[in-house]
Amino acid sequence: MDGLRTNIRQVSPRDVVLGLAMFGTVVFGLLVPIPFVSSVAGAVADLFHTPLFGGVTLVVFRALDRWMPLPAFGRADRIRCALVVSGLFGFGVMMEVVQGWAGRSATVHDAVANGLGTLAGLAWFIGRRFRVQGSTVRTAGAWWQSVLPWKFLSLVLLAIAWWNPALVIADFVSGRFRFPLLSSFETETELNRWHFDDCSATLTTVGVTEGARAMKLTFRPVPHPAATLLQVYPDWTGMRALEVDLVLDEGYPGEAVDFVLKVIDQDHVNYDSDTFRYPVRLSPGQPVHVRVGLDQVKQGPESRELDLSRIRFVSVLVLDPTVPATVRIDALRLIR
Repeated sequence: MDGLRTNIRQVSPRDVVLGLAMFGTVVFGLLVPIPFVSSVAGAVADLFHTPLFGGVTLVVFRALDRWMPLPAFGRADRIRCALVVSGLFGFGVMMEVVQGWAGRSATVHDAVANGLGTLAGLAWFIGRRFRVQGSTVRTAGAWWQSVLPWKFLSLVLLAIAWWNPALVIADFVSGRFRFPLLSSFETETELNRWHFDDCSATLTTVGVTEGARAMKLTFRPVPHPAATLLQVYPDWTGMRALEVDLVLDEGYPGEAVDFVLKVIDQDHVNYDSDTFRYPVRLSPGQPVHVRVGLDQVKQGPESRELDLSRIRFVSVLVLDPTVPATVRIDALRLIR
């Protein structure tokens, strides 16, 4: 009992404050609603999952070591590591579930990132143990009983978790450099810029008009299925026209579909009469090149002018398809 009291005293106020701060940061960071709706905002948020859980893991192990020290790498120490990692992994999964109640979306990717952070924290902690213990735990020829492999493993786990968010952010940055090209559909990552409502998208090499790939959109037979480009450079002033290449799949069983191209600015009050809408009738297998002057886009809303300096979304949809309709889209761009 006296030994336990001694161990408890070894937990400094600084450790308590650090632990509470880390726990509060995790809960706040995972539950506070994100004010931005775009893939890049989600990717930036995803970058914090792994280091956040890695930091919490290190704080927990540090506190436990001070509160109740155990012989390094003994059976009890290994059981403790397994319990801590399992508990924090379960906590990460639980927080993802709770996110759905707080206006955030729960994803398997985020749960995995939380788990990778916990494992990265464990690997860093083990490496620190070997550094502190030195030769007392090192066996001749056992390369893994040293600091570098474990800290390298920790960094590898962090890199794995960051790989997909980094691709999304890199695509966002490259999109800014490629403006006035809005979308050319050359990489899978580029599809992350779009939101798909009652439709699905893949890349295809058929019907390509620019580069090596186009987007193949399959619209479900429901009212107004749509795909919306969320990441749009907002200032279109100085541009003359909006262009896009379209073709309805040759195998479409009907005579034609009514396709609509929309441009939506920051000031819209609805997604119908207060936007620019350009209808196109597509026949199976017949390519259509759409070119719309921005003077016409500006006059799209019924009761005002569309603000070309504050563009928010570009959307494409099919009006009331009675059967699934597949449309290939390529070279969505502005012309100076």
